[in-house]
Amino acid sequence: MARTDRYQREYRIKQGHRPVGSLIMLTCACGSSFEHTVVVGRVAWKCRPCLDLAYVAKMRRDSEIRRLNAPPPDLNRTCIDCGDHFIQRRVVSPRVLRCRPCAAARAARLKRQYFTSLSSALSEVARVTFEIEGRWSSCTACGKRLACDRMGVLRKWCEKCLPVRKKAVLSAWKLANPEAWRAIIHRANQVRRAHLAGVEREPYDRFDIFARDKWICQICKKRISKKCRGTNRLAASIDHQIPLALGGPDTPANVVAAHFGCNSAKRSRYLPQGEQLALIG
Repeated sequence: MARTDRYQREYRIKQGHRPVGSLIMLTCACGSSFEHTVVVGRVAWKCRPCLDLAYVAKMRRDSEIRRLNAPPPDLNRTCIDCGDHFIQRRVVSPRVLRCRPCAAARAARLKRQYFTSLSSALSEVARVTFEIEGRWSSCTACGKRLACDRMGVLRKWCEKCLPVRKKAVLSAWKLANPEAWRAIIHRANQVRRAHLAGVEREPYDRFDIFARDKWICQICKKRISKKCRGTNRLAASIDHQIPLALGGPDTPANVVAAHFGCNSAKRSRYLPQGEQLALIG
């Protein structure tokens, strides 16, 4: 309503209170006179030819603005690394020279090179620093001069002596802990056998089985010697009531304590409950 009142006031001022629908004569900016029908809310300030020219100019300006603001079209490119054709999407950026896989591979390669060069530079700085300060060490075995590692820590063994040192430490630990080493070997063998047979397995300790059965052979019902080791006939061993070869599980419920000789004589046979083999006597 306020806009209509404003136009009506303009009519009263410009047209001299002409009634709506009457014809009036107006003068265009180009100098020509034209007739105008008084309409509420509309005032004609140009003739028809000038209005047409103004409309065409406005359409051209809008078209140019849309063309300038529109993103660039997709462009067909050729990768400089692999030679495959790819499409550069509508992005306002310099020309793309590589496809996405090649660009990702190049970025990963540059990243690796950067970190490699950085670590090498740090190692060189550490080496020079330790050389200036005189912080060098010697190999304990061969006496070779050693620099610090990448973290700046002095080393005690060279690359050739370190495997020998590890082997010697392992051998010393085996001699100091024979029972623990036998348990490790037994556990590894049981895991390997259960895996090859494809049966169910639950972890258990062989000495827990011996203590459960009170060191009594469940085949001949005689006491197992705690002093015998290895392949001695009276040494302790683990026997599967249902052998692994017949699909028996490697679980505490299926294993019992037995003499090594009784277990070897039984082999892969299944003994019903209550049946005994007097193999030692």
